[in-house]
Amino acid sequence: MKLFASILFLTQKNYLAVVKLALIWKLSLLVIAGFLGLIIGAIFAIFLTGILAWQHDRNSPPPEAGSMGGVAWLGMGLFLICIISPLMVAIAIFLTTLYL
Repeated sequence: MKLFASILFLTQKNYLAVVKLALIWKLSLLVIAGFLGLIIGAIFAIFLTGILAWQHDRNSPPPEAGSMGGVAWLGMGLFLICIISPLMVAIAIFLTTLYL
């Protein structure tokens, strides 16, 4: 009888370890999803900035030599990264929690 009780206790400990590992896995999956959302958001923001710059350059004459137009587009790209990346992080984490 004592042998059966010790085996039952052993399986309960292993089950708790599996639950603990699953919780750690879910939390790490949320962090990974957030990081991927951050990277995808930054790529999307730079892609959007490129499209906006291309559209602007298509309808305007070429810039003068030494103009600071590229710096302005860089600033706009950084601004879009600051707006779009946190939104993509939130969307990625939300979709990951729906999966879990």
